[in-house]
Amino acid sequence: MKDLSTYSGYTVVELLNDDYFLESERNPTEDSRKFWEELESHDEQLRMEIAQAREFLNTVSLCSGKKMAGDDADELWKRIECKNANLKRTHKKREIFYKVMGVAACLAILVVCTIWLDKMTSVPSAIDSIMAVKRPSGGTNTDIQLILSEKENLKIAGKESQLKYTKNGKFSINSNVEQKLDDGEDTYNQLIVPAGKRSSIIFSDGTRMDVNANTRVVYPVVFSHNKREIYVEGEVYLQVSPDKSRPFIVRTDRMDVQVLGTAFDVCTNPDRTLSTVVLVHGKVWVQTSDKQQKILNPGEMLSYIENNEIGVRNVDVSEYISWAEGYYEFHKEPIRNIVNKLTRYYGKKIAIASELLNITFSGKLDLRDDLQDVLESIAGTMPADVITTKDGGYQLGRD
Repeated sequence: MKDLSTYSGYTVVELLNDDYFLESERNPTEDSRKFWEELESHDEQLRMEIAQAREFLNTVSLCSGKKMAGDDADELWKRIECKNANLKRTHKKREIFYKVMGVAACLAILVVCTIWLDKMTSVPSAIDSIMAVKRPSGGTNTDIQLILSEKENLKIAGKESQLKYTKNGKFSINSNVEQKLDDGEDTYNQLIVPAGKRSSIIFSDGTRMDVNANTRVVYPVVFSHNKREIYVEGEVYLQVSPDKSRPFIVRTDRMDVQVLGTAFDVCTNPDRTLSTVVLVHGKVWVQTSDKQQKILNPGEMLSYIENNEIGVRNVDVSEYISWAEGYYEFHKEPIRNIVNKLTRYYGKKIAIASELLNITFSGKLDLRDDLQDVLESIAGTMPADVITTKDGGYQLGRD
């Protein structure tokens, strides 16, 4: 049995390079199960890294929701091990990007993407200006912040907010009096949503974007005449208004998503190695820098970890977009995964007793409630108590 301290500080990529972790997932034993449960119950950060690694392995081995045959599974693990061996021999990180387009047929996808790629390589992109917009200096802010182009910082009270932009260069917050903005195409606003809060934006073209907790969005006051482009750190859910002459592009530090009109969730938090795209309706085409290509259909989730193969599987999309309606929805989900989501949303530490890690929970959790109330509702379905820790966090266990 390995020393528990061996894995302190391990990342997703390091776990996917670790022979013991891979073997524990491929051929679990009672000893290996207890070993990882003990680690997860004492190391919150490692628990979240393990969850991402397992989600990725689950995605690549359950393509389209179907179990692999034995020989196919063996081949999958050989490919993963080969990838890991190559990763160990190189220290140069490669940037990956996703170019996603919503179109009616595969042929149209290829033709339109070729035109778009040519345009992107020949014409300077406004993304450099968008990404140059920095976070405001200062400590952690517990209010939602709207940073206007003229350096004015508006703090928005409450757990939820809605911004609405008009075509005549005005905006309103929570349906209050409209304000006039500097509406040049090179003028950008910035929305920062802290832990435990959510917001939404209705752009002047009618596109709606829900913004989850711990997310920053930078966007122009007025979209350009040939494209609509924004930058995201965190998680957003978009319902894009169709406009074939102006594709909508979501830029992140790991992927680019381009659509002509569809609904999808993008999650690429800076503190998470795993990046995902969940398609609600429409059709999108995905290409990475190493030429991996996938076409997503409604109800599919794409997962990617740098230097590994893309994974695609069928999911219940409601579990991935319900946060936009103000709640998390789960169906027989292990408590360990639920706690990881709540930790990210509320920004609070949550420990779990090892005997509770694999217990499942089904139901809805209201994100308008305080974290302690949410945990109490979970604890009420199992033999557990909610214990407040000295550092201001919580523990699910026995008092």
